[in-house]
Amino acid sequence: MLTWLLNVAPASAQGGQVTHVVQPGENLFRIALRYGLTADQVSAANGITDPSRIYVGQTLIIPVSGPAAPPVSAASTPDKPAGFHIVQPGENLYRIGLKYGVTAQQIAAANGLSGVNMIFVGQRLTIPAAVSAPPQSAPAPGGASLAVPLYGQQRTLSCEAAAARMLADYYEASHSEWWFVNAFGRSDNPHVGFRGNVDGAFGWLDDYGAYAEPVARALLVAGVNVEVRYGMTHAELRGALDAGRPVIVWTSPRGEFYDMPEGYRLVPEEHTYVVIGYDASGFTVNDPLYGGRRLKLAAIPGWEMFSNMAVIGP
Repeated sequence: MLTWLLNVAPASAQGGQVTHVVQPGENLFRIALRYGLTADQVSAANGITDPSRIYVGQTLIIPVSGPAAPPVSAASTPDKPAGFHIVQPGENLYRIGLKYGVTAQQIAAANGLSGVNMIFVGQRLTIPAAVSAPPQSAPAPGGASLAVPLYGQQRTLSCEAAAARMLADYYEASHSEWWFVNAFGRSDNPHVGFRGNVDGAFGWLDDYGAYAEPVARALLVAGVNVEVRYGMTHAELRGALDAGRPVIVWTSPRGEFYDMPEGYRLVPEEHTYVVIGYDASGFTVNDPLYGGRRLKLAAIPGWEMFSNMAVIGP
């Protein structure tokens, strides 16, 4: 989501720990989630007895280097591509790359960094999936590459609208991103409409996004005869691409989710890609983040947490 890096609260190293300056609209739950901790851990590190009593501008100690802090996301494998990594004191891109089996240059490219030294403590980095070459003796599968236009999302949480716009333009049914935002409608249930504020902070649950049903409904109104699919496999994904049908998928680097009493699931850092191609090494996706970029992924990270939800072109 395009502007989320601009909204990250300032963080700095202090005595082997990270400090975080509370920003407007933040609470301990959101701050802790950003660093992979619980609100209780952050409260304990700062002697806070009432988690609701924090204020804008307050400097909090984040115990990322202590033994109570959980590890950052696990190393990437073809079955579980890496997602995000929070920079720790003493780390550099070379060391981070070794952890995930990728190069410093690959991480820099994935994050739009002008050099491998342009990182800071507390920064959240996108980690591209480490893609292993298939064995030489194995026959390489076919491939597909669809000429789906690439657009960057224009609002903090408008990734689904940007993805719908890409799909619509591919089928010559052009509408603006904002048209799709309005066409989704609004609902606390993202299966019904857009949940929250499209300009809200990225990664949380109150201001969130939309799922396949409102995206498909908007595309149908736009004249694109899409279908919604659950339980879609990677083989079926390749089959759709072979048939010239791009696919919108839902993804998240987080390994956690929240099943709501009303019967729907929310996943922190929910995001969407448009899958436009594949070859022997994985899938090519249009990612509306950072002004729009194309990524190669071994698999779709976190897709299973959304029940392999997809919107498939006609």
